[in-house]
Amino acid sequence: MVLPPKSKTSRRAVELPAAAVDVLRKVRAAQAERCLKLGVPFDPAGYVFDSPHDEPGRRPLDVDVITKHFRKLMRKAGLSINVHSLRHSHATLLLAAGEHPKVVQERLGHSTVSLTLQVYSHTLPTMGRRAADRFTEFIASSQ
Repeated sequence: MVLPPKSKTSRRAVELPAAAVDVLRKVRAAQAERCLKLGVPFDPAGYVFDSPHDEPGRRPLDVDVITKHFRKLMRKAGLSINVHSLRHSHATLLLAAGEHPKVVQERLGHSTVSLTLQVYSHTLPTMGRRAADRFTEFIASSQ
């Protein structure tokens, strides 16, 4: 079941890594090829991940299909995480890597930086050593 966004402003552009863009371009090219084989027009504004039971790009791939496939892959890998956990992992890894909390907030669509920091504050204690080292390096380099 697809739930509506929590707010009307939840649509946003998010920068993707180049590798992800390359994969999306390959998927889109395969979709265009499918259209050609089926003799139907290709819609460049259509869904990239579409239902295999309709014309390419017309209807989105069912969320249950994605969830089921993801669960199967995780079991095979010996992991116990769900699709939504990827969102949390993404935010946690960005903060742990030193990304500015405002950037993480915008990527997640949180209304405030303080909300992001409240939800992901468990990552911050592990960053204490790095902050101390950075401070020491900064002081040493400014003398």
